[in-house]
Amino acid sequence: MEEKQKLEILVTGKVQGVGYRRFAQRCANELLITGWVKNEPNGSVKVVAVGNKEQLKNLIALLRNGPPNSQVKSLEQKPFAGETNFNSFEVMQ
Repeated sequence: MEEKQKLEILVTGKVQGVGYRRFAQRCANELLITGWVKNEPNGSVKVVAVGNKEQLKNLIALLRNGPPNSQVKSLEQKPFAGETNFNSFEVMQ
């Protein structure tokens, strides 16, 4: 079984108020990825995702495009060091 990877992804651009968090949740659920997504005070969206390399690569491609009304300017990713004992993919407030 392939080892799970943990990523923190920061998405900037027009990504709040356009259904981006629900879009991210739907994509993650389809790819069987666990973690969470939330709006940041600075207007960006943070995603923490746990999955295998292929799942995460596919998620990043989808997040780069975003839902119809979004405009993704940048997408930064780095390893996530926090707790990742997730059972699902949640939208955080």
